[in-house]
Amino acid sequence: DLAGLFLRYMKDTVEKTLNVTIGGVVISCPAHFKDPARRQVQEAGEAAELKVLGVIDEPVAAAMAYFGESGKTGSYLVFDLGGGTFDVTIVESNESGIQVRATDGDSALGGCDFNLHLREHILTQFVKDQGFSPDPVDDAQDLHELSLKINQARHDLSDTDRISLPIRIRTCQMVCEITRVEFNNLVSGTVEKTIEIAKRALKKAKMKPKDLDGVLLVGGATLMPCVQEAVESAFSVPVMAAEDREFLVAKGAAQHAVRLGSEVKELADIAKELPVADLIVSNKTAHPLCIAVIDPNDPGKSGTIHHCMIPEQSEIPCTKVDRFAPVEDFQTGVRIEVTQGTPETAVEPKEVIYSLDLHLKPLPRDQRKDSVEVTYEFDDNGIIHLSGRDLLGGHEAEGQFNL
Repeated sequence: DLAGLFLRYMKDTVEKTLNVTIGGVVISCPAHFKDPARRQVQEAGEAAELKVLGVIDEPVAAAMAYFGESGKTGSYLVFDLGGGTFDVTIVESNESGIQVRATDGDSALGGCDFNLHLREHILTQFVKDQGFSPDPVDDAQDLHELSLKINQARHDLSDTDRISLPIRIRTCQMVCEITRVEFNNLVSGTVEKTIEIAKRALKKAKMKPKDLDGVLLVGGATLMPCVQEAVESAFSVPVMAAEDREFLVAKGAAQHAVRLGSEVKELADIAKELPVADLIVSNKTAHPLCIAVIDPNDPGKSGTIHHCMIPEQSEIPCTKVDRFAPVEDFQTGVRIEVTQGTPETAVEPKEVIYSLDLHLKPLPRDQRKDSVEVTYEFDDNGIIHLSGRDLLGGHEAEGQFNL
């Protein structure tokens, strides 16, 4: 597993460089990750032989670090644009902690998309100038080097109005001149998409821009002037950023590890030396949590749909109890499938994130109305406790998993 190998490398590097032993970690992940991706993050940490104290949403970690140190209170939009993902979280910061009011994002949008726009523009210029298109296989090394230069060019355009980018593919060379204005035009659609997502998060929180006290910029991609200008124009509220905005998520995750790791000696010792604010985080669900049920409109009763148990943006902790009936006469068991998807739409296999088998007392179906009780309990630690109970036969089953 590549992620596990990467985390192992980081662990070994830190321990050797600082001459310390890593006692426990908190791993951050995009807020819009669904359960399978979150579980993979935790499993990667365990594969690296790390004591995983928790998994925290990246914008929440950033908010904990920034507001814990600054002491600012009020309603804020955390605009977290990194290299490959984009998250927006609306938070309420007060003296006792941080409350998450709404979350949205795109787990496949980030600085790489801006690089791609620039790459396409440069290659178009190259083809016009040189008369041939680079081959993805034969010219792979040259294209890789070009990608590295493009990433640096994007960073440079945050500090200067014009750059000259030397390009070499095979034996052909040219210099491509790019201005910040040209770059801004190339990426305007992607920038607008981030603003639309941010406004969508505000709508989920039942807020308008005027209700915000500010916007917190997080992530290296927010260093691009076009992003900052778009945010300022869209929300007309103070826009803030820490000097170390690229490391704010890591700082918040580390501080959270100190809070959670009081039983780990190494972290307890660190806690005595660091000014870590004792914040309480109140979170909300980023996605609806559903159960797979037979589609009542399917005459063959072969398809299932998502029946919502815990709606999106529900405050955590929360509990939902619902009752169902088996499909067949004298059915001896049922599989309870937890799903993440759009309510009332067909369930895809990849959307089933956990399942639990429950034995049933075999009875005629007409005696079975609302006789299977299912409980979803979402606790403060992001753990889902699932239970099923046969109200007529007395059989019970339970399980739990991390979200």
